[in-house]
Amino acid sequence: MTDEQRNPIQWQLTGSAGAVRSGQAYGLKNKEVGQSLVYGKRDNGINLVWDARNVGANITLVRAAGAVDVIKHGEFVAIRVKGGKYVKYQRRTVGVNLGWSDSPVPEWQLIGEKLGERVNVGQAFALKNKVEDDLLVYAVREFGINLRWDKDYQLIGDRTLTDAILDLGFDAAMKDAESRGIPPVITKPVGGVVKELV
Repeated sequence: MTDEQRNPIQWQLTGSAGAVRSGQAYGLKNKEVGQSLVYGKRDNGINLVWDARNVGANITLVRAAGAVDVIKHGEFVAIRVKGGKYVKYQRRTVGVNLGWSDSPVPEWQLIGEKLGERVNVGQAFALKNKVEDDLLVYAVREFGINLRWDKDYQLIGDRTLTDAILDLGFDAAMKDAESRGIPPVITKPVGGVVKELV
């Protein structure tokens, strides 16, 4: 996938047609990879994996206001994953900065249509986190589920720093990343892990 082909509005909820409602179960499908998010054990990062079967009915959205009602574009919601807990922003040294919460954390926005309009099943939207103040997008990464924040994708693209290290060598890859403006908060953890492996 090239940057020209990429679209950050790449999520949709799957299930019975109609308006998306708080408290009901849906699938959360990423259109770029054509698969849905589900709970699954991982050695690195948050325990999320891709489901190619797209069976759905494992994601529940909870409105910040708590009322069981229609979800609207731009409204803050919490996201619960069956088998896991509520997904929230959480800093990590490896993988996308996501973690779990026992209680609802309404820090996600579905943005695709005019703010305030209802979200419908099957409708494409961007998934924005208010803590990171960025969109969650599909992007290849060496460790953890293939998700990144959009600003990181814009710096790195779909070519991981690990690939650059293997292609160019560690020192050359670090200089290349620095010349492209990739911050050390991204390069140091990945570079350190890969250097140990290589």
